[in-house]
Amino acid sequence: MILLACSSAPYISVAFILNIHTDVDVPATLTVDGKTYRDVGVHFRGNTSYMAAGAGQKKSLSLSLDFRHKEQRLLGYRSLNLMNSNQDPTFMRISLYHEIARQYIPANRVNWVRVAINGESWGIYVNSQQFNTDFTNEWFKSTKGARWRLPANPMNSSGFAYLGDDPARYKSVFEIRSKDDPKEWSDLINVCKVLNTTPRPLPKMSPSPLADQVDSADFLEAAEAGAAGAADPVE
Repeated sequence: MILLACSSAPYISVAFILNIHTDVDVPATLTVDGKTYRDVGVHFRGNTSYMAAGAGQKKSLSLSLDFRHKEQRLLGYRSLNLMNSNQDPTFMRISLYHEIARQYIPANRVNWVRVAINGESWGIYVNSQQFNTDFTNEWFKSTKGARWRLPANPMNSSGFAYLGDDPARYKSVFEIRSKDDPKEWSDLINVCKVLNTTPRPLPKMSPSPLADQVDSADFLEAAEAGAAGAADPVE
């Protein structure tokens, strides 16, 4: 059970009523199974899932445990992504996709939580792991490597479309979340090129620098399994 006590309750009410979408964190006190976490940052998240939920209705939420206390963690994690499971009455789609994906590639851990905000029950949320350095350290035992954010349905095309060799074209689509390094953009372009120009079906990759970037066959199997549910930005 997750309890959120927000000292900015009027802000929360106005934001829900007016349908304001902002990445600005609101400070809150988080209580999980009786343990209290102070000064947690909370903001609305999502794209389709946000817009589809009308004013005053259940929105997806992002919680930052390290908003003010950089070392604060919940069971080793500093971020919670609470999904409202828009258009999924089973609340199972996100979990099933990542369960399948983990058979092929590193993918988020997922569970379910009950949420109450300022004493009012907001029901069940799907909690999906954040793609950050905690994630990379868990899977790769390192916080190094490039991380990217990709908007939903970028330019009305596939997320990994090959746009040529000019990094500027990719910078208008992708947002790098790690150190901005020209080599990382070059690697990204190479991945997009291989995924779009290699004949299908893709073979398993033999050891190579590109195989360190992505195992194409496994990646595409997992991506195709979850394509129907990818309406929000992908990280």
